[in-house]
Amino acid sequence: MNNATIPHADRATHLKIVAVALAASIVVLAVAVAGRTMSSETVHTAHGPVIKATKTVITTSNDVTTVR
Repeated sequence: MNNATIPHADRATHLKIVAVALAASIVVLAVAVAGRTMSSETVHTAHGPVIKATKTVITTSNDVTTVR
């Protein structure tokens, strides 16, 4: 049997591919969950004055500003 191509692979080869894909997805999921639980333990606080957004300023290539 020629297992070099997916359409001509036998049943055992397809099962191995599915098993490896499942194992890889579980590893990625475990790393993502572990990273999320570690970062949620950190408390982020902001320091300094509150800066409010003002009108938009657009700069062109000739350095003329336009306030809208």
